[in-house]
Amino acid sequence: MKKYIIVFFVIGIFLFVIYKENVKLYEIQSGSMLPVLQVGEIILLVKENNYEKEDIITYQVENSYFITHRIIQTTEEGYITKGDANNTEDKAIVKQEQIQGKVIFHSKLLGTIYHYRYYLLVICVFFIMIQKI
Repeated sequence: MKKYIIVFFVIGIFLFVIYKENVKLYEIQSGSMLPVLQVGEIILLVKENNYEKEDIITYQVENSYFITHRIIQTTEEGYITKGDANNTEDKAIVKQEQIQGKVIFHSKLLGTIYHYRYYLLVICVFFIMIQKI
C-alpha cells in the first residue's frame, strides 16, 4: 500500500508541474456515477480544450455546485451528459466554459485519507508525542 501512495504522489507532482492550474482535485459526493466512481473517492481532473463522448467530466452549475458525469453526446451547443447510475440524461446542455476538467484518475483510498485527514493528523501527533516521552 505504501508503494501505491508514493506512486500517486510522484504522478501528482509530475502532473502538477506539467499542467499547473489545469489540475484539480474533487471528492465524489453522490452515487450518480456508480459503479465507476464511488461516494468518497478523490478524482483528479485535467482541463482540456476538447472533450469527447465517453469522457467523464466535472462541470459547474450556476456558479453553485459541481457535477461529475459522463459525456454521452456532443452537439454544436455543448455536451449532453448523464450519470452512469441515472436513468435519464441531464436536462441542461453543458457548455465548454462550465467544465472544470476531465477525470484522469480516481482513488477510494485517497478519498478515505482525505475524509479522515484531521483524525490521522491527531493520531500522528499523538504518536510523535509518545515517542518524545
